[in-house]
Formats: sequence, structure tokens, C-alpha cells
Amino acid sequence: MNVSQELVAFYTTLRRYHAHYEVTLGAISLSLNGFVVYMVMTTRNRVMRSYCWVVLMSMFADIVYVLSNMIAMTVVEVKGGLMYWLTLGPFSHGPNPTGKVMGALSMTILYMVIATLGMQFIYRYYALCKTPLTLTQFSIFYLAVTVYCIIDAAIGGFIFDGESVEATRMIQEHPMYMYDTPTYMIVDPRKPIHSVHLVFSQLIVVVVYVVVIYTSRKINEKLKEA
Repeated sequence: MNVSQELVAFYTTLRRYHAHYEVTLGAISLSLNGFVVYMVMTTRNRVMRSYCWVVLMSMFADIVYVLSNMIAMTVVEVKGGLMYWLTLGPFSHGPNPTGKVMGALSMTILYMVIATLGMQFIYRYYALCKTPLTLTQFSIFYLAVTVYCIIDAAIGGFIFDGESVEATRMIQEHPMYMYDTPTYMIVDPRKPIHSVHLVFSQLIVVVVYVVVIYTSRKINEKLKEA
């Protein structure tokens, strides 16, 4: 594949600025999350205090997401029908199975953040009911969902493909990865076990959408009754 050196230089610069962008965005996000945590911990409003632990759990997922993203800096590329989870962070040239570990880490935190959104709506709905969720009940629920996300991603990291000569040659056709090729994890939808895992992973997103839509309608009904 003939690629001009100017194009390669452009993508090399783009990768360098992408790293700076991720670090800057991560620092801003951590600062904002830290400010929210401070506000939550110092509030004296009793009504707000009852919601504090839910906010803290949500902030925990966000903070872990930011930190893991700064470590992995995962970028997803589709090439030749394959989904590459490329690691552009500090471990971009780690030995096998670094790419799979970083990919699984990114998947875990991504689904955790999505699932946390649904859990917030569930808590808000029960807060309006006569028997709201206790902190213990919500914590158990939160832990169960987190464990599911971790197991789902861990299985993915185990069954998905790692680096190979053919796959590396294919991704190197992209000017950004022609030189200084990072480590990666591959999801091949042509393999049944990969497709089945993707379906179960996307179920998390579908369930969260259903929960958000259903509970938001119930919340509106409760507010109209009040």
C-alpha cells in the first residue's frame, strides 16, 4: 500500500495530540468529579443526604472510567470486517496479552458507566415510593451489576483474538498504525462465540434503555399524583 510520508506524518502527529487530549480531558473530568464528591460530602440538606450515596457510586464509576481510559486510551477501528480494540496508552507496546487485558478493561468500565445510568433511575423511582430502596439493597444491586460487567468483559478478553501476523499486517494498512503499531484485541463477528458474546454485551445497553424509559414514565406518574 502506497502512502505518502506527509499523510503518515499527519497521523503520527494526530496520535501524539490524541494522547495529550485524553490526559487533558481526564484531568478536567477528575477535577469536576472531585468537586461533585466534595459538594456531596459537605451538604447538610437531609433530603439531599439520602441521595448522596447514589451520587457517590455514580461518581465512582465515572472516576474509574476516566482513570482506565487514561491508562488504556482505547480506540476502536474496523478493518476487513474485524473490530480492533487498539491500546494507545502507556501499555501500547506491552507483550501479549496486554492488548486483550486493556480491551477487557475498557469494556468493563464502559458497560459499568452505562449500567450506572439505569441504576440511578431505579433509585429515583423507588425514592418516590412508600418503600424506598435502602442503602444496603442498592449497594447489593450495584455490586451485582458491577460483577456482571466484570465477568462479561473478562470472558470477552479470554475468547477474543489477540495479535497475529495477518491481523497486524491488515491494521498497518491504516496510515496511523503503519509505524509504531500498538497492541490490540480483535473481535471477529464471523466467529459464533464472538457474536454470542457481543449479543449478551449489548443486552446491557438494551436493558438500561428499557429501565430508563420505563422508570422515567413511572416517575412522571408519581410526580403528577403528588
